[in-house]
Formats: sequence, C-alpha cells, structure tokens
Amino acid sequence: MSYRDNAQPSNIVSGGFGTEVVTLDSDGVGQGSDQDCRSAIVWPDPETDIVVGGDFTEWDDLDTPTGWANFNSPSPPNTIVEEVPPDKCRIFSDGLGALGVQQFALSVGVLYRFSFDLNLTSGSCIVFLGTGTNRVFTTSGRHTFIDTCLSNTALIIRNTGAGDFYMDNVVVKPCVPVRIGESAASATAGPILIPAKYQKFDLSNTNKLYFNGTASKKVNILWRS
Repeated sequence: MSYRDNAQPSNIVSGGFGTEVVTLDSDGVGQGSDQDCRSAIVWPDPETDIVVGGDFTEWDDLDTPTGWANFNSPSPPNTIVEEVPPDKCRIFSDGLGALGVQQFALSVGVLYRFSFDLNLTSGSCIVFLGTGTNRVFTTSGRHTFIDTCLSNTALIIRNTGAGDFYMDNVVVKPCVPVRIGESAASATAGPILIPAKYQKFDLSNTNKLYFNGTASKKVNILWRS
C-alpha cells in the first residue's frame, strides 16, 4: 500500500493508512498511534507569517510600502524606493549609500524561514535577520533560507552597493523545532523537523513515534503500511 493522499506533502500518492495530528502537551511531548506500519512521513504544521505588507500592494506614500519603514531615506534620483512595477518594491542606488526597507518584527533567538521573489537588474540584494545573520542574493528567482535571529529585531532588505532590483511576496515564519524518535529517549536527540520540510521515518523496532517540542505544537503523521 502507498501513502494516503494529503495536501502536505503534495507529492504523496493515494492509498494507505491515513493521517493523524499529534498535539504536544504542556511538557512538549507526544506520541503517534501504535499502528501496524512500516514507515511514516512526518511534518509540523506551518507557522504564521509575521511580515506585514509582504505583498507590497499597499503604500503609505510614494517611497514607503505599508508595514515597512525605509532603511535610510531615499534621495532621488540617486537612491529610490518605489512601487515599480505595480505591487512590487523597487530598490535603486547608484552606489552612494545603503538603501532598503525594514520592519521590526523578529525575536532574538528564534529560528526563521525567510522567502521572497527577487528580480535583479544589476547589483545584489542582502537580507538581514537582525544583526549578524544575513544572506546575499545575486540572481533572480524565488529565494529561501532558514537561520536564527541572533540580535536586534530588524528584518532588513537592502542593496549592497550600486544596483537595481525589485521584490515581492516576502514571507517570514518562525520555525519551532520538533524532535522525533522511536522511543521517548531517542526523541530527545532525534532529527529536527521544521516547517516546510518533511521526513520519512522508517520504523524498525516499534510502530510508535515520539516527539519532543514546544507545547501545543502540532505534528502531522502520514502512516504507511
């Protein structure tokens, strides 16, 4: 038999035992059903997007998208923040200074999954998850990375020098980790699950799966016979 059809993960075929959701208790632990099965696919529920105005459909004025503040003030024609194309955020700089947008939405010590659509005409774009955590992007496309905010609460997206790009669909979600194992003991040091990822777990000694994580966290289990 094969895996039962389910919206997550999207590439799983129909058939099989079915899906259950385990909600971790106040101690942050839980376990799946004792079923007659060979393996399971497990993934946590996605968290909530913390970014305001990540689709750039609303603007407070000509150079400030709603929910964001400017990282340094634009000074046209040398540095520009504008809604070009429509419902996108364009950042242009002739290299005279750092320019971008920011919002103070992060929490120090939290693991985040950042993603956005980037269209680069020239130069590069840098994304900061607080101070000390950043990624530089030099190609157009949908980009994603996962990292921890080490200090400061600012999400900053800006240029790295002279350049021209526009962006859209900025999404930032906290990744609350959940550990998994075939026993309560092994779950304390087992593989870590984070949103937008799933794992196949082969059950060699028991049909149960144990989880350790944050209380009230939900974990989806797709059993295979």
